[in-house]
Amino acid sequence: MDLKLLRPAELTDWRTRWQASDEFIRYWFDTDFVRHPTDSRIDQIEARLGLPLPPSIREWVAFSLAAGQIERNFSFRDSLEIEKLADHDAISLLWQGEADYIWAVEMTHWSEADPPVVAYYLDHDQRPERFELHGPWAPTVSAFALEYLFTWISSNGGGFSTRESESAFDRDALIAELGTPTRFGHLELFATDGIIAVRKELPDSERHRRVVQVEMRRPTPLAALPFCLQRLSRKSHIKR
Repeated sequence: MDLKLLRPAELTDWRTRWQASDEFIRYWFDTDFVRHPTDSRIDQIEARLGLPLPPSIREWVAFSLAAGQIERNFSFRDSLEIEKLADHDAISLLWQGEADYIWAVEMTHWSEADPPVVAYYLDHDQRPERFELHGPWAPTVSAFALEYLFTWISSNGGGFSTRESESAFDRDALIAELGTPTRFGHLELFATDGIIAVRKELPDSERHRRVVQVEMRRPTPLAALPFCLQRLSRKSHIKR
């Protein structure tokens, strides 16, 4: 697949990373997906916040506003909330639908064009309950957005996920059959024609499982997959 997403030398800044994500969406879903970072609704969010949005966060809001264009293949299931947190010097990007987890950018990084993302969890043991820092989530907003896309993707060819703790996981085999992966923030992207495998390189936790996620652009028989992916499929814990 000749995609910018898979050409690491071209992923040099926030702008090229977002361009690569948009191109991938258009190719993968066969759609004319278009985002509008200059949408007046983003200006309204900025005005309510009282702070200028970093460029990559404008792109993130534009992505959320455009998500309805790809609702057949992707669910933006959580709540876009760009607001100051009550208990922390940070501004949220997204509240989980259950309202007990928040992804945010700390104010110390707000001036960066593509700042890192951290997560906060609702501590039910405190009285009153309050959000506490869970830790780093993604090194950039653009990488967070791409991970979110893959988290709630529904590829036309289906897909599956396999825990890295399974004996079927072999990163060297992935490299041998699929080639050197592209790094996109904390993500490793392995690809062959119409198939992409994604790894998340963050410490394993109850929220951030170490898995290999495999997505197929078109329905593909198991026997037609590279052998390393066939092995992973047989041990998968999620099938889509």
